[in-house]
Amino acid sequence: MIYILTGEIQTGKSTNLTNTIRERNDIGGFITPDVNGMRKILLLPDQKLTEFETRDDIKNVLNIGRFRFLKSSFKLAHRHTIRGCEESKISSIIIDELGKLELKDQGFHSLILSLLQRDWSTKNLIIVVRKSLLNQAIEKYHLNRARIILNEDVLSIF
Repeated sequence: MIYILTGEIQTGKSTNLTNTIRERNDIGGFITPDVNGMRKILLLPDQKLTEFETRDDIKNVLNIGRFRFLKSSFKLAHRHTIRGCEESKISSIIIDELGKLELKDQGFHSLILSLLQRDWSTKNLIIVVRKSLLNQAIEKYHLNRARIILNEDVLSIF
């Protein structure tokens, strides 16, 4: 089943997911928590935290608004998530998040396209989308059949 977890910006969607799946080893994909004011990527299920946002003036970044994200981190999360899809112990894949970059065919766009070509009848795909981008995301990625879950209902997914 495909789920869209939605809520307003900065309302704890990533934190809620992290707390909900903390003790689980059957959840793949990634969460992008804010750690000391910087976005990181938390690879699942091994809970490995890696760099994502940077303030350094370096090449190979994607800019969106005031944020600068490492292109290498998008690639790492992509490879990691696809590998997780192949593991039999993984029951759900989390993508945190589908945002403005993806709507511009950047960021995790190619990962999302790849995931949406898979059969989700035996596993769950959970895509985090902020409420203000929800309709655009549904339209762009043809997610009309996805089940929309609000942040306070996240436990119902698992």
